[in-house]
Amino acid sequence: LKNKQQAVAQAIGATDVLYNYTHTFNGFAARLSPAQAEQLRQHPDVAGVWLDEKQQLTTANTPAFLGLSGANGQHTLGIKGEDVIIGVVDSGIWPENPSFADDGSYSDPASIGFTGTCDTGTDEAFSCNNKLVGARYYKDSFESQYEIQYGLGEFESPRDADGHGSHTAGTAGGNEAVAAELSGVPVGSVSGIAPRARIAAYKVCWNSDYTTPEGADEAGCFYGDSMAAIDQAVLDGVDVINFSIGGSRTDL
Repeated sequence: LKNKQQAVAQAIGATDVLYNYTHTFNGFAARLSPAQAEQLRQHPDVAGVWLDEKQQLTTANTPAFLGLSGANGQHTLGIKGEDVIIGVVDSGIWPENPSFADDGSYSDPASIGFTGTCDTGTDEAFSCNNKLVGARYYKDSFESQYEIQYGLGEFESPRDADGHGSHTAGTAGGNEAVAAELSGVPVGSVSGIAPRARIAAYKVCWNSDYTTPEGADEAGCFYGDSMAAIDQAVLDGVDVINFSIGGSRTDL
């Protein structure tokens, strides 16, 4: 598939290919001129061409509210996501959060078919464990349009500078009965909906709420990076993907 994609890209003179997708989608992301995009649309081997657009993150109801911890609820019956791997495609994850701690009761993720890795980037403090089983980050599409604001708190790693990714990961599969604080004030305990599931984080959203001095919005998540993350997550062996990113679908 990749060889075929490269042949199509070469046929229209595209030299800046950002990603090749081969597991969940047959296609590629590239920087093209309007003329090249039209050539690609007319190519006999191409089914569709879409503009890569910036999207925004979208978003405690408790397991009790859903009836999971009540009589005959899934948690009460011990159905808590054991050996399920959740791929979270979002703004990254904060690995030190106790919702993602390994208490020693989780097996090696390789034993349940996970083949992913923990790509820590430039963050020497970032680490994975048998609960947070993997982490990767994707920025080529975003960086082709905007500068990533490392000087304002962004991380060149899977670490979450926004909070949204950690929130969604904790909601989906955070550990059970974790003591929570809000602005330093204890607010009880929190549990994920599948507290025994594992988490694999795929960071595709950047710059949090950053706007330029001129007021331009330069924060969000590009389709190209998200597609690359989903493609890799499937190859890594996740069982389900959480994608809390919203926006329109537009043809080029």
